[in-house]
Amino acid sequence: FFLMPLIPFIGGILTLVYHFRNENTNLLTNMFILISLCVSLLLIGNINHQALYYEFPFFLINNLDLQIKLQIDNLSIVMLLLINFISFIIHRYSTNYLASDVTQGRFMAQLSLLTAAVSLLVISGNLLTAFIGWQFVGLSLYILLNHYHYDNNANKSAKKNFIINRVGDLSFLTAVILCYVYFGNSDFNFINGANDININIFTYSVSLNTLIVCLIFIAVMTKSA
Repeated sequence: FFLMPLIPFIGGILTLVYHFRNENTNLLTNMFILISLCVSLLLIGNINHQALYYEFPFFLINNLDLQIKLQIDNLSIVMLLLINFISFIIHRYSTNYLASDVTQGRFMAQLSLLTAAVSLLVISGNLLTAFIGWQFVGLSLYILLNHYHYDNNANKSAKKNFIINRVGDLSFLTAVILCYVYFGNSDFNFINGANDININIFTYSVSLNTLIVCLIFIAVMTKSA
């Protein structure tokens, strides 16, 4: 179940490996998204069960062990089902709508990679993993918006998205750093149970938890923009 983001990712990569405009390639991306949707449906049986976790080391800095953490809980199960269902509909629609477009295969691959990135984001168990997923989502959106890179309007939209997202990335990264500086951890469950502390910013005393939430909210707003 923790390998779910790899299913659309592999489908997207295989589509890029083969030639772009081919019925088999379209079938390939649709097949992998359908598999991902079926696995999401299987996960429904785990709702109201104990959450599942998987951790592995990412980086070690001055005795600070940065961990990649994935978790499957009720919220992530519902989100995975929603993401894969919508993605499957978009894949099917794009298959017919772009049937005469010579860049259809590349577009389908980009959709699959975006699905993989969002799937990684929703099964993140800590802010560090969420930030990594966030970066993949931003990169996938930029590539998708710049699909018709030879079109001036599409190019401008992609550049605008790229610049605005960097503001959100800085805000998100600041929230991650604050978690490790003051808590030594960015695990969602740990932060949720930790005692709130006040920090001084210039002459103001600010709740750390409130500041972290606001920074992430700013990042979400830039992604929506």
